[in-house]
Amino acid sequence: MVRVLLPIVAGIAIGEWVGYPVNVWTPWIIAAVSLVVAALSYYVSNRSARTWLDSLTFLLAISMLFVAVGLILHHSAQPSTTLTQGHHCVTLQLRDNPQPTARSMRAAADLLQDYNGQPIVGRVMLYFDPRDPMARTLRAGDSLMLMARFQQPRDTNLSPTFNYATYLRRHSIALTAYVAEGTYSVIASHPTTLRHHSARVQQRLARQISSSHLSSEHQTTAAAMLLGLRDARLAEVRQQYNQAGIVHLLCVSGLHVSLIAAIATSLLRWMGNRRWQRIVKVLLQLAVVWLYAFITGFGPATVRAAVMFSLLIIGHFRGQQSDSLNALCIAALLTIFFQPMVIFDIGFQYSYAAMIGLLLFTPLLSLPRQRHRRTYRLRRRKTKKQQKIGQI
Repeated sequence: MVRVLLPIVAGIAIGEWVGYPVNVWTPWIIAAVSLVVAALSYYVSNRSARTWLDSLTFLLAISMLFVAVGLILHHSAQPSTTLTQGHHCVTLQLRDNPQPTARSMRAAADLLQDYNGQPIVGRVMLYFDPRDPMARTLRAGDSLMLMARFQQPRDTNLSPTFNYATYLRRHSIALTAYVAEGTYSVIASHPTTLRHHSARVQQRLARQISSSHLSSEHQTTAAAMLLGLRDARLAEVRQQYNQAGIVHLLCVSGLHVSLIAAIATSLLRWMGNRRWQRIVKVLLQLAVVWLYAFITGFGPATVRAAVMFSLLIIGHFRGQQSDSLNALCIAALLTIFFQPMVIFDIGFQYSYAAMIGLLLFTPLLSLPRQRHRRTYRLRRRKTKKQQKIGQI
């Protein structure tokens, strides 16, 4: 799977850094030519003795095919909209719950139709007034009719190393708009996607945490550690955890999924070894892990851990030993297929880089320990033999 993953990532990176070709059909042509070359190379190698040139040609053709797939995925993730800049009255549907920031509350939304009822497409980022009481009641899946001025994303110039316009473009945001109080109304509230339901469950659980008897700081920490939610009050807590060196606990990651999986495995240990019991056990374990991934919003690290755990459990059930590196590559491919631009997300990069490091270097670090155990066993056997000889 590594041979599939690397060319696809390379294709997305080429499309981002070099710029997408002017001709949209270019990657499709590259894919078609690569497929024909790979088929001819495979046919020729089967008709005669295979040479190193045939193998190299086949490998390069397949690699170019997957590079073209990466270019196609990059193009599909580019923001596009039929709405022009300026003041418009539109109907749209929120993709996420409004998240509080330092100066506003923001939420991504999908355009539905204009004032005349004509369908429009595209994704926009909305900014609400944090003092607007109605903005705090909005949820993912709500359909709004609003009047606002839409414009292209611009960089905030708050940091020399972070370009906000590029960040929005990589999240397929075509336009942004500030929504003032009283300029919008909720016309429907019907979640239509799994993302909407996940965000609503998150908001419902966050309200349960907020209504608890915990202090404000502890409520913010619990929402971040358990649900992966971000709050404007989290900055102070994050600074304290950063000074203690445990800031990673505030991010939902594979550690959380591993704990959930370990708890589920321990609770289901009482089940027997009959086939139907093993099947039920595996299904319950997968359900618990993916339910937690659903609650936390299917983050890159959560999806990676959930996919790897699923492959591990299924392989164990079938009596096969799963390859951790292949499982990691499959998790990355699934994430990239649905979100191609996620490879530029720092959380995605750190998560997979850490896992690759663990998979590659853990066996090397365990070699001295294995050698020490082997030497200890040999010395112990030698000592026992000497004692027996002495007794004789």
